Amino acid sequence: MDAMDNTNSAFSTSANVAISYDIYKGGSRKIAVDVAKIEKKITDIKFKDLEQSLENQLAQEFELYNVRKELLFLAEENLNAAELNLQLSKLKFDSGVISSFNYRDVQTLHLNTALNYQNAIYNLIQSYYTLMRITGGIVEDFN
Repeated sequence: MDAMDNTNSAFSTSANVAISYDIYKGGSRKIAVDVAKIEKKITDIKFKDLEQSLENQLAQEFELYNVRKELLFLAEENLNAAELNLQLSKLKFDSGVISSFNYRDVQTLHLNTALNYQNAIYNLIQSYYTLMRITGGIVEDFN
């Protein structure tokens, strides 16, 4: 039988970790904490200012939207009146009561009224999408 080799091997590890923490740094920690508190207060004030500004903008845009809805209603009423006026003027022109110049003026008035109606529609749509943008509705539509 072979004799077993008994070898003694020693495995040792050591680690030295040193952590140092200065307890006193001439009051710089207290100053840093005070500065951080002041900066937080400034940030809070800026946030509230921005929030108030957004609320004001939203209120203004909502009021503008309501005004533009009323303007669209009035523009539609004007267009209906202009169409009726055009029909009556056509009858008067055909019967010879008004001249071609007067009839042309009524046609021009009708065209301008129709253009104003289209502009009122555009303005209302613009206000609607501005409100949607401010409130985040447009972002929700795309998700």
